[in-house]
Amino acid sequence: MGGRANPLMIQKSDGGYGYDSTDMAALSYRLRTLKANRIVYITDFTQTDHFMMCFEAARLAGWWNETSHSVDHIGFGVVCGDDGKKFATRSGETVRLVDLLDESVARMEKGLRERAAEGKGSIPEDEIRATAEKIGYGAIKYFDLSRNPASNYVFSYDKMLDTRGNTGVYLMFAYARLKSIMNKSGADVKQLREAKTDIILEHVCERALAFELLRFSDVLVDVLTSLTPNKITDYLYSLSLCATSFVTECRVIQPDNPTEMNSRLVMLEEALRLH
Repeated sequence: MGGRANPLMIQKSDGGYGYDSTDMAALSYRLRTLKANRIVYITDFTQTDHFMMCFEAARLAGWWNETSHSVDHIGFGVVCGDDGKKFATRSGETVRLVDLLDESVARMEKGLRERAAEGKGSIPEDEIRATAEKIGYGAIKYFDLSRNPASNYVFSYDKMLDTRGNTGVYLMFAYARLKSIMNKSGADVKQLREAKTDIILEHVCERALAFELLRFSDVLVDVLTSLTPNKITDYLYSLSLCATSFVTECRVIQPDNPTEMNSRLVMLEEALRLH
């Protein structure tokens, strides 16, 4: 391909085949046999130039065109250690994902046991390990997803497991708080929905939460267009902040005012559903 540092070689001079050949064959199959009209490749960012050549060659071959197809590549960055270099063990070996997950769970389990010893936790002893696994695994997944896929980022357990800020742990704790309020209400939200409960937006926190809930569809469209999944986590964090302020400033359970209570319960359930 013109202007490229390396050529696209469908077949080598010795008759052999390489990555160019197999990737072009895969692209042909997806476009011409599966009839895919949108394809997104997600690989290391160093392969961006290679896939751009494949896409261009396929376009010149008439396999796809800009008006009826979308063929994109997302190049993800490098996970770095505190020194800013590619994340590795002290011996220089690649860090295994299972080891990162195990360490996250171990740290979370230690934290939960310390909270229990201080009387700050309500998790039964026999559930601490399972809870640590759910929080620890979720924290790593969220931390990775919340970073721009094209950028390098520093892997940090302290930031990942922080209960404050844009972390999976904060979102899980926020969800637990909202769910607790919903459970205490004993309300049948499905019945409230079917009854087409009127939504009251008088308090500033009610309006803020309502606007945030309405943003969800726009966020999804933006993510699908820009191919930046981290915008979903940004939205969920913003939603959690609004929902937390909502239950803090607006009393949800109030039997003496069923109209307002039902309105707030429906909004709370919607926030939980999107979590």
